[in-house]
Amino acid sequence: MWDRKGADKMGQITVEYSPDQKCYHLSTLWEVLRNNAIAAKMGVNPGFLLLGVFDTDEQASEFIQTRKRLEGNRHEME
Repeated sequence: MWDRKGADKMGQITVEYSPDQKCYHLSTLWEVLRNNAIAAKMGVNPGFLLLGVFDTDEQASEFIQTRKRLEGNRHEME
């Protein structure tokens, strides 16, 4: 199904969120596409929502920290 030939071209870092686990997850774009293809073939929900694709771990981590700050502010306003 998927081979690793294109993996080096999909080395971007993704940020995914699991509503069930209520946590963020970092992985490569290659891993996300592979896991989603496997899940689709099996007819199951992969359980993660793709929120962003970044060039570096640092950019992805900064995105997560910003989201957490915004989520905290949102909850404080309720």
